[in-house]
Amino acid sequence: MIFSTKSLIASCIGTLVGFIIYYLFNIIFGLGKIGLIITLIFAAIGFGITTLKVPETNNFEITRKTGGDRIDDVIMRAIRFKQKGRKIYVYTKEENEK
Repeated sequence: MIFSTKSLIASCIGTLVGFIIYYLFNIIFGLGKIGLIITLIFAAIGFGITTLKVPETNNFEITRKTGGDRIDDVIMRAIRFKQKGRKIYVYTKEENEK
């Protein structure tokens, strides 16, 4: 199964945004083919956001904290964090060796 419900919805939203740009390119500039290419790019971006995961690597701070999570979940957490204006504290468990 290629499309989950979430990825299908995101692809449709990306396609709608692409169609708006398509009509602008077609009406204003007369470049319909470029508008269709942009529509396909936006649909692929919508599909990719909902299906791809953040890679698990320790090279960057963002990938250390969000490795393995889907990109759309990371984006939604970032939006909620910005809206609430709160800080998030992450505590690690330290083991005492005797």
